[in-house]
Amino acid sequence: LGKNFGKQTLEILEKHPERIMHVEGIGKAKAKSIVEAWVSQREISRIMLFLRGKDVPVWLANKIYQKYGDQSLHKITTDPYALADEMTGVGFKTADQLAVKLGLDQMDPKRLASALICALKEAMQSGDLYLEFDELVDKSLEMLNFDTGLRELMVQRLGTLIEEKKIVLFLHEEKTIVCLPLALGVERSIAGRIKKLTETASAIKFDCKAIFDTLTTSPEKLGFYKDFIFSEEQKIAILTALQNKVCVITGGPGTGKTTLLRAVCGVLKG
Repeated sequence: LGKNFGKQTLEILEKHPERIMHVEGIGKAKAKSIVEAWVSQREISRIMLFLRGKDVPVWLANKIYQKYGDQSLHKITTDPYALADEMTGVGFKTADQLAVKLGLDQMDPKRLASALICALKEAMQSGDLYLEFDELVDKSLEMLNFDTGLRELMVQRLGTLIEEKKIVLFLHEEKTIVCLPLALGVERSIAGRIKKLTETASAIKFDCKAIFDTLTTSPEKLGFYKDFIFSEEQKIAILTALQNKVCVITGGPGTGKTTLLRAVCGVLKG
């Protein structure tokens, strides 16, 4: 193309793309492919230049384009907080920094809503599916660097999100609890499966006395050293796990959770 059109190549691609079919070896299908690639690269360059102008890191700019494609500029200029709400690996702080550079008001309802939702997401990452109502408001105020004088404003925004069903509110043990719909759905699904499992007895029967004796006198039969000694609590836990279709084994590091699982697996293999 450069050989045929010289300095006019980009102008031809932009304004008269049909002319490239006059070049030897370029048919209708190939011309279409060239023009589509040019349009795509042109849009990517425009988006990247805009994002770099807002000090957006290259990795994030690429991620934004992969997520939103040609709608990237429209998405981030109309609602930069969507990055935190809809993209993994992008937190509220990153989205908020971009929003500031775009000139969004710090009182923008989208900013307040994003802080509330991101506070719940951060809680989930720490292992908490829910937060108490007041705790969520406090966390979101902290994220926004707002003082407590704006608490009522956050409560109102939270109420709107609840009405829109983007956040769920319910009472539990006289506490007002809030969570994301996803968290509630996951918990209910797990609870339903556990309930279904426990409604019927296990078809597998174990000789508990024989297993207890093996744990006491012949741990090597279960894959342990001959002189390995199970504590009484461990033996009870192993037998409990074997006799129940659902059993939760919990404890801090080094308390023997892996040992219990190895023993249970050893019994099942035997």
